[in-house]
This record gives sequence, structure tokens and C-alpha cells, in this order.
Amino acid sequence: MKALILAAGKGTRLLPLTKDRPKVMIEFGDKPLLWYHIRLLKFYGITDIWMNTNWYPQSIYDYFGDGSKFGVHLIYSEEKELLGTAGALNPLKRVFKDDQFLITQGDNLTNFNYSKLIKFHNQHHAFFSLGLFNSPEPWTQGMVETDKSGSITKLVEKPDKKDVTTDQVNAGVYVCEPGLLKLIPPGFCDFGFDIFPKIMQKKLPFYGLSTGDYVQDTGTHERLKKAKADLPSLKFPFKI
Repeated sequence: MKALILAAGKGTRLLPLTKDRPKVMIEFGDKPLLWYHIRLLKFYGITDIWMNTNWYPQSIYDYFGDGSKFGVHLIYSEEKELLGTAGALNPLKRVFKDDQFLITQGDNLTNFNYSKLIKFHNQHHAFFSLGLFNSPEPWTQGMVETDKSGSITKLVEKPDKKDVTTDQVNAGVYVCEPGLLKLIPPGFCDFGFDIFPKIMQKKLPFYGLSTGDYVQDTGTHERLKKAKADLPSLKFPFKI
């Protein structure tokens, strides 16, 4: 399986930390956040990895190179203008057109079990599967309701606080069938606002799974501080 790490965000809410580097290169211990994503993918046997970049990408290239010293094969997709979480696939449609693939948000700290989500996806013959987790602030993320089988019955991107009906939210980890690429129009495109509603409208097999693993967004100073505080007690399936 191939993977795409979404790593192009500017991290403006994290200034001045992101003044001259992308937020995925903020250090956790003595390693950048992005290191944990690459190491996690490698642990689960996913070594062909693409990554979109935009903000100060040279810091990523200098640290990771072609990925060989980390046991993976890295290929970069540099965006002159941000294309969005789904639009990032537009320059890569030839890469992902033949087989299912995985996408992960590079600005989360997580130890997500990719194998569980992939197995779940295949067992349900899903078109698109979301990793899920329980958030104390579901109104700030993509709120997701599922039935007993895991089929997604409702998904609202950043709902009004008064409209929150569950604390279950999108973890930013996706397993996708190549047919997804046909749903992505040219230009800027976002999964939460543009693609997920389209999948539901077309009634394609759309599933979500909570594995009980740790997921923490790092997009604000407060959330970054929490992620860094959690790191020492966080269990990864590999040695740090």
C-alpha cells in the first residue's frame, strides 16, 4: 500500500514557532513531528510514501531526503499554492489510480493502528474509511456519527457547539479506494467540506472506526503543549 502524508500546512496559529519551518517539523523530544508519522507507516509495512509540501519545504527535504536512511521511499509534491486536504491528490492521481491507499494528517501526534483500519475497510468493502477518536472539543473538528456496523450516518465539519451530538470525530487517517480520485475536482478541495458530503450524497460505502489509539491535533499553542506533555507516556509500536 502507498501513503500520502499531508504536510503542506503553514501553521499560522503556531507563530512564531512556524516563522521559518512547517508545523510538521516542530520538534517532539529530539525529533520532528513528521518523524513519528514516517516511523509509524514503516512499522505497518507502508514504505512508499508521498508528501505534499508548501511552507519552507527545504527543512523537510534536508532532514528526510529520499527517505532511505529511515527505511522508506519518500517522494515530494511541492504545492506553489495550497491545494487543500483533498486537492493535494490532484497532482498525484497517476500515483494512486490503481490500488487502495492511505492518507494521514501530518500535524497530528498519533500512534494510530493503521492495520486495524485497513482490515476494517476491507471487511466492509468500503469506498472510504475514516479513523475516529473521541475529542473533548468535537465542535472544532469533523463530528462523525456511525451506526453499529461503523457506517457513517452523519458528518458535520466544525459544527456549532449547540449542534454537537457526539464526541466522536475524524482522526485525519483515511483508507481510500482509487475511485475517490474521480470525485476530486481541479484546484483547491477539502475533504471535510467538499468530498465527504459528496460521498454521502452518492451513498458510497463510507465507514468509520475508532481504534482507541491516541490522536492529538497540534495546530494551536495549547494543543501543541498538550501533545508534548503527553509524549513521554505515549506508547508507540516502535522504539523512539
